[in-house]
Amino acid sequence: MVETRSDGEGRSAWRAIETDWAPAPVSAAGGCEDSLFDVLYVITTTPDGERVEAVATTSMIDTSCDKCLIGRWEAANISIVSYMQSLADDGGDDAPTVESVTGTMFLEFEAGGIGAGGYENLIVREIGVGVVASTEVFVTFEGFASGPYAADGSALTVLNETMNILVTVQVPSLGSTTVPFNEGDLPFGSTTPSRYTCNGD
Repeated sequence: MVETRSDGEGRSAWRAIETDWAPAPVSAAGGCEDSLFDVLYVITTTPDGERVEAVATTSMIDTSCDKCLIGRWEAANISIVSYMQSLADDGGDDAPTVESVTGTMFLEFEAGGIGAGGYENLIVREIGVGVVASTEVFVTFEGFASGPYAADGSALTVLNETMNILVTVQVPSLGSTTVPFNEGDLPFGSTTPSRYTCNGD
């Protein structure tokens, strides 16, 4: 007997064509091209046995697509300095000065509707003010967040299903500490669409 139920125990997996098997995600975005997936169900039983199995599937979400975004985008160092300074300025009068950056800040969009954004050994050099005037601070960002995205030519929404970003703060005279990155500090996310313009190649 085979019966479909809304409850029960079990595991399910899927894979995009020509990729490894993985747990079925909560949602999947179609993106700029048709996405083909294999879904595998394996149900075992004994001769003359009777079991009831729950089989759950994941639905595809029809998302808007902007082909102009497809590919990898990297921020120029002068843009990163400006962006990091704007974040520091939110701290008020005691905000440090962002002197320079090295490394990479990037966004990457696949045609299949999956995007990623993050940092590759991005090191921000800051100079303190007030009681810590002239003190050098080095902040290193490493890692990325990824998940489905939707873009319609003016608004970008990203679902960060995977997050693996570390931040290391080093004060040469005092040592360093490393903490996980706060998702709320990402310049993009699923709560409020980010406005953008896209041109070039």
